[in-house]
Amino acid sequence: MKRIIAVIILVSVGVSWGFCAEIHDHAGATGMAFLKVGIGGRAAALGGAYSAISGDATAGYWNPAGLVGIEGKDVVWMHSAWFQGIRGEYAGLALGNGRRTIGISVRLQTAGDLERREGPTVEPLGTFGVYDVAMTCSYAQRLKPWMDFGVNIHALYEKIHIEDASGWAMDLGLLFHPPVEGMQCAFVLRHLGTTNKMKAESIDLPTEIRAGTSYCFQDRLLASVDVSFPNDFWTRVHLGLEYRIGGLIALRAGTQTGSEERTYSAGLGITRGTWRMDYAFVPFDFDLGNTHCVSLGLGL
Repeated sequence: MKRIIAVIILVSVGVSWGFCAEIHDHAGATGMAFLKVGIGGRAAALGGAYSAISGDATAGYWNPAGLVGIEGKDVVWMHSAWFQGIRGEYAGLALGNGRRTIGISVRLQTAGDLERREGPTVEPLGTFGVYDVAMTCSYAQRLKPWMDFGVNIHALYEKIHIEDASGWAMDLGLLFHPPVEGMQCAFVLRHLGTTNKMKAESIDLPTEIRAGTSYCFQDRLLASVDVSFPNDFWTRVHLGLEYRIGGLIALRAGTQTGSEERTYSAGLGITRGTWRMDYAFVPFDFDLGNTHCVSLGLGL
């Protein structure tokens, strides 16, 4: 089993690196790009390898079936400071009984003081902002002892200067529990939907097929891998490792292939009672700057 998993990871990484040397035919052809930005400090530190990890409200972004593991209430707030003044906010609430979970969340991403030009000029004509909003309702249920199912419904809105667009999207996810203790496997279809036109131009959503596996050894060491197939880029592979020190601190590291501007990520988590804090540091190349992501969670 371990040899088979290792071969799959190595082949996936090789395929992804081979493809990323070329430019995808649909690169830059999708809108609502904020949907690609992950949720949660833990997931960001793990390089986005999170579709097969469950048990907290942020899991719903990566795979709605991952919400099934919640018992009671889970509340999450996240703030992310991206490069070039891009900022993101997220708040989510999930209510579950170990077999069924419902959730609701809202996210906002903004970028202000962007220079407005209509041609090559010395001084800009002014500045403008970009605002993206998503409101999400989630439902997850255990269908079989070995399989969970989940669905997200998103209401979307985007405003760029004086132009705007709205629409909806849906995620469908499965989470499998194979007969290997500590292992979970995932399959997700993300961002299936449509929007109206912005300035007479149709907007295609950044849809994605994602599959993943996670393995937790003795509740201390967690390894996860995701393979994503976006409609506007080549195949990407995401890898993450987490090591827990006692029940208080977790050290994390991650990487992803197929992206020229970012590769590595790192972070830590602190749990105290029902509270938890997750921090992620994601550096970007080409002088874009670095991203810092902090999320706070409360389980009741």
